Amino acid sequence: MKAYLNETLFLLIIILIFLASACSLERTNPLDPKSNPNVTIPPTPVIISSETVGRDIELIWYRTEEIPHLIHHYNIYRSGSDRGPFRFIRTVYVTEESGETMEYTDSFQIVSGLNYFYKVSAVTHPVEGTVPPRGLEGRLSDHCGGVRAGGN
Repeated sequence: MKAYLNETLFLLIIILIFLASACSLERTNPLDPKSNPNVTIPPTPVIISSETVGRDIELIWYRTEEIPHLIHHYNIYRSGSDRGPFRFIRTVYVTEESGETMEYTDSFQIVSGLNYFYKVSAVTHPVEGTVPPRGLEGRLSDHCGGVRAGGN
């Protein structure tokens, strides 16, 4: 019994030493705004319209470009409930022709008569030092109200 207690105490001390040494580690995540001053968290998009167009659903939101050329693309999420879960369905890239608003027409596995809810997030251009290259995704927008998919 005494040997068991000694082994347990030894393991506990090793774990505590490991945890104490890990607390002093420097942050090196290239997507972390606290460790990389060149990273800007993208602002949250605002959805301004969602409506049925034939069998599809059209979604329109304001671009979140407070800093020019910050946003690389937007991620679109969809759910059958306002409470989620919201699942990623598409990426919409910002182009030279993109205006003040962005839009996406959802025709992916739409079922007539069902309600759909959407959220959008902005993603920055890829950050140097990330492998594979990736941008920083901002917060998801508030969901837009349920849109009933059209028929035929």
